This record gives sequence, structure tokens and C-alpha cells, in this order.
Amino acid sequence: MTASTNSSKHSSSRFFVAQLAQMPQSIGRGTIELVAADLDAASSLAHVERPSDGTTGAKLDNWLADIAGSGTGSPVNVVLPEAVSPGRLAQANEVAVELGWSVSNVHQFIEYSNPPDVFTVLTGSFSGQDITSAVGRQTNDIWSIGADDYGFDVNSVSPARRLGESVRFALHGDRLAVGRATPIVEAWKRLGGDGAKTLADDPALLAVAEALDATNAYAADLLEEDFSAGVGNRSPTKVAEVGGGPSLGMFTAAGIRLLVDSGLPKGVPVYAYPDGNAASSGADGLRQLLTSGRSEVNAKPWSDQLANPKITVDGSIVSATFGFHDMAPASYWSTALAHDNLLTSAR
Repeated sequence: MTASTNSSKHSSSRFFVAQLAQMPQSIGRGTIELVAADLDAASSLAHVERPSDGTTGAKLDNWLADIAGSGTGSPVNVVLPEAVSPGRLAQANEVAVELGWSVSNVHQFIEYSNPPDVFTVLTGSFSGQDITSAVGRQTNDIWSIGADDYGFDVNSVSPARRLGESVRFALHGDRLAVGRATPIVEAWKRLGGDGAKTLADDPALLAVAEALDATNAYAADLLEEDFSAGVGNRSPTKVAEVGGGPSLGMFTAAGIRLLVDSGLPKGVPVYAYPDGNAASSGADGLRQLLTSGRSEVNAKPWSDQLANPKITVDGSIVSATFGFHDMAPASYWSTALAHDNLLTSAR
């Protein structure tokens, strides 16, 4: 693997492209859902001091609350990766003892999650010696907890493994790969070698990542899947209330991101279309949706939830920027999970 650079500060204008390049192309099998964030950038935008690596207790808890948007007046919202045991953040010290690292060591991350497949690359300060002391020696440069890939052991439930799941780690420079199975961690180790492909080699995902990097966003979801399939977590009753609504056309990849502009949170969806004509048509549909359409999740008009939308078309890429009225930034993330009509292509 090529040497990684110390990227704990969001100084690169290609942050999301660089994160995408940490994902082996073999992951996902046609359905890609990624979340990536820069915790240092989020800290700066929230005007909070990031605690030093290894911090536990109230200081860590307060910082996490601020960057998660639950702190008073915080304009940012970061969804933390499964790899850091987000449901056990109060036990960060116990997790550090168990694994040799915890959320306090993480500065940036990208995570693919489609259970049972969960694969995460964390950038930060990690000690191979600490990990070995906690979990034992490596085999072929990979640390392992649990005997079987994707295995569960109910007798081994712990702060870091709430289901007793198997975990695999590999470390290179300031990046730690965390997976549920050995093959994907091995694939990550091979990145930088001849013929090793990453998701940054996927044209549609790369175009979305480049558009996400065009502004100083600190967190984003990147998606490539069948955007027309099913209603996901949307209520069929609400879908029926909304009716057909404007169509965004057939886009092939998408991203949703959060940024802070003049101290205020802003949301930005990005869509990759097959060509410029499809993008132009999709932009018209998006404009109609944002001005006269309604959410399929809550049936509320988007114009009551999102403020001052601005839509741009750049070749085959469509982007929008808006503020928030009757909608918390955290709820904006749910549009990806619920496959609301901001992320639904023509059906």
C-alpha cells in the first residue's frame, strides 16, 4: 500500500475523493452506501476545541455532543461510524483497553455499511503496539478478534463488540482499516499496488466526490444503487398522500452533504446523470420538487423545510444548496436512510 499522508486537518480540497480512494472496488457488489466525515473540520465549524487523542470522560462526551449537533447551538451534525461503537461512547476508555484505540483517536473516516458487511477506514493517531497489547499479535499484518469472518459469539459481548461480532484490523501510517471479515481488509492492504482498483475508479462516484469537494463540506453520504427501488423506510400512507410528484429523472450516483456557511448549516444534494441532457432535465425536476413538492416521509412541503434553494448544473452533475426552515440538519441525513424523494429517481 502506498504511504498515507497525515490528513488530520481538512486542508485538502479533495477530501472526499481521497476518502473514496480508501475503499476497495470489490466492496458493495452494486449497492454502495458510504458515509465520510472530517471530525477536525466539524470541530472548527462548531467552534469547539477538539480534545487531545486518548481523552475520555466528560471532555470527550461534550466534544462528541457538539459535533453530533446535540450541543447547544451547534450548527454541525456528524453521524459517527459503526466502527467506533457509537452506542457505547460513554465507555470509550473500556473500548480503548479492549482494542488499543477508541473514537478519541479518530480524526477522519469513511465507512461502508450494509450488514453484515461493515468496512471502515479511520484516519488519526493509532499505535500498533497498543493494538497488539490489547488484542494479541497480528497474522499476515492483520489483527483478529473472533475466530470466523462475520462470526458472532454471544459469550464475548463487550463495550467494543455489543453483539460479540468478529473484527479485523490493519494499520498503515495514520490509517486504520476495520472490517468484519479478512478478505476486505486484505484488499485494502493491496491498494496502491498494480491493478488495485478503488471506488475512486468508479466514474459516477468519482464525479459525485469531486462535486462534494467543490465546497468545504465536513460530512457526506455517497450513494450508488437502484434509486428507483421500493419505498425504503417511507410510510406507504405518506407516499400515497404525496402522489407522483416531480421526477428527478434517472441519476446513477448521488451524494448528500452538510456544510456551514456564515455560521448557519446548509444542505447540499449532488446527483450524477448519464449526460448533460439528463442532468438538465433532472435539475428541472429537482427545482419543481423543492418549490412545490412534498416529502414522502412526512408529507410536508419541502419549501416549508428547506430555505432558499439554489440549483446548479455542471455537465452531467446537478447540485443544490439550501438552508433549513422546519427541519433539523440531522433530519436531512435521514433522507438517505429513508430514500425520500430527494434521493428517488424515476420509477
